[in-house]
Amino acid sequence: MDILENINELGNRLIESLDLKNLQDKFLNSNFGQIANNAIDAGLKVILPDFIEDEIIEVKDALISGGFKEAINAAGQNAIELGKKILGIEDAEFTSIEQAENAVEKGKFIDKVSDGIDNVLDKLSNSKIIPDNISSLIKNGKDLILNNISNNVENEFTNEIKALEKVEKYIGNWEKYYTKKDLDGLTKEYNKIEKQMKKILPLENIIKNVNKIQNIHELINNTENFDFSNIYLELAENL
Repeated sequence: MDILENINELGNRLIESLDLKNLQDKFLNSNFGQIANNAIDAGLKVILPDFIEDEIIEVKDALISGGFKEAINAAGQNAIELGKKILGIEDAEFTSIEQAENAVEKGKFIDKVSDGIDNVLDKLSNSKIIPDNISSLIKNGKDLILNNISNNVENEFTNEIKALEKVEKYIGNWEKYYTKKDLDGLTKEYNKIEKQMKKILPLENIIKNVNKIQNIHELINNTENFDFSNIYLELAENL
């Protein structure tokens, strides 16, 4: 297999395997789940100040077994779907981090989380898994948890935008090292790109750019006497 066939195979393999809409939903909901989990941990300690650590853990465990994780996941998915519908991109993937943030806000994610918490608490209270007074305390202090979630979701999107800017900078650096045939520099920037990509909502445009880097990086590592011709950069960009 020659280099041209190799680079095309690498590109086609990634493009065919991508389901961006599903990847984006999973990425967002995973982040929402972690944010909500941390907010519950911090919030219960404030809402239930007279409880010892073990008692707070028991309440948290009851919330989890009562469907808290499922409620957050449903809130996230419903907010994404509603937000996309409002933005007119119902059956499409997000094209930017800002667009995803806008959709989550318009989809009223926090309101849906609030409803989800109430439903879980009512279920647990009605089944006597947690006492009514604890359920009432959590409901009355719920705004603390919701504000924490709201602030951290906003911070998450801000951090993703910063990570994306870093990736774009590292791609530029990588291309400069390529023209200099500097393998150490290439590897350093490639590793930086890989690290930041884990923090970013999967987006088609940035995936294609990073795919270019990955393809050529693999070719460099698997081709004897690689000549660093600009033709490989051009081929990779046209995948």
